[in-house]
Amino acid sequence: MKIIELTEYKTKIIPRQDEIIDLIQTKYYKQIELNIIRKNGQDKMSLTSQGWVGFIPLNSNFAIKINPKVSIKNLFAMLNYALNLKSFHFLDGIANCESLTDFCDRFAISLTEKIINRTKKGLYTTYINRENELTTIKGKINLKKLIQKPYNIKLNCQYQDQTNDIEENQILLWTLNCLSRSKMFNQNIHSRIRKAYHALQYSITLKQFQPQECIKRKYNRLNQDYEIMHIICYFFLQHLSPSHHQGNDNTLPFLVNMAQLYEQFVAQWLKQNLPSEFKLKIHEGIKINEDLKFNIDLVIYNKKTDQACYVLDTKYKTEFKHPDFHQIVSYATQKHCKNAILIYPNIEKSLNVTTGQINIRSLNFALDTDLETTGNNFLNDLFN
Repeated sequence: MKIIELTEYKTKIIPRQDEIIDLIQTKYYKQIELNIIRKNGQDKMSLTSQGWVGFIPLNSNFAIKINPKVSIKNLFAMLNYALNLKSFHFLDGIANCESLTDFCDRFAISLTEKIINRTKKGLYTTYINRENELTTIKGKINLKKLIQKPYNIKLNCQYQDQTNDIEENQILLWTLNCLSRSKMFNQNIHSRIRKAYHALQYSITLKQFQPQECIKRKYNRLNQDYEIMHIICYFFLQHLSPSHHQGNDNTLPFLVNMAQLYEQFVAQWLKQNLPSEFKLKIHEGIKINEDLKFNIDLVIYNKKTDQACYVLDTKYKTEFKHPDFHQIVSYATQKHCKNAILIYPNIEKSLNVTTGQINIRSLNFALDTDLETTGNNFLNDLFN
């Protein structure tokens, strides 16, 4: 397989490859901008990633690997906040990865090792309610059905049955099933995935799960170790497409929407680092009428007065656009807020204007240096 390497938002020109043009233009036009150009008397392809990173197996001959423009160390730090991984020290080594593929390999290894270790100790089990017609009494008899069918020699019984075929384990099996269909991993990783899959497949039912079903689950002392496994499952299912939608593609691309990750990271960083006199609301819904509704990325409130002090909108791009201005002004107007902030990872020309009673500023929350330092600088700029 020939791998075409790109870096997000950077254009690469390669010889024209007719067999992949239609695939990119029909399936991955949101992720990659493709243009046919004439250069030195030959047709060329111009490819530009549109804020996505990951691995796309186009066919048996070609794949596209898109590298992030941020360092892998900072990418992991962003995920630390976005996925709440900070308390899981076994992942520390992932910060030393040099490529996105290596980064995902470490995640996959961590998941498969934890699944295999758990199967050796015994999978988490729980009791579920069942109702069946049995020849012997188990649990309690359903008297209503017994009266309705007194001639039935079998007894309708309601009882509890202990089983490991439950969602906690089904999520693990579904994720392994999806990972097994990705060409992103090398043969060694695929061997680990198959081993973990076979350890589960004979006792666990294969069911499809959405990424959101992997998180915000309840845990106890008997299944506490499942929390980190489910978080890693969420990470993979969120970015493996179309694994969590309809379809059974033989190969699955792995794609991370950096704009969404940046938005989640900034929100969670602010949530953990705002001064104590403030509180943060994330994706606060605003309803104008039945047909006009929208969500504000971030609103900072004064805890005592419950007044909106700052309305913020994150933009994962490098230049200011006029629609950004109109959007943040409308948000501030709805919240009766005098401070509207546009957040960019790195914008050269800053914005600081006032319209009516609303002051609109652009601030950088940079990703090219230490994130804790740049976050504190952002807070200083915000409150100053």
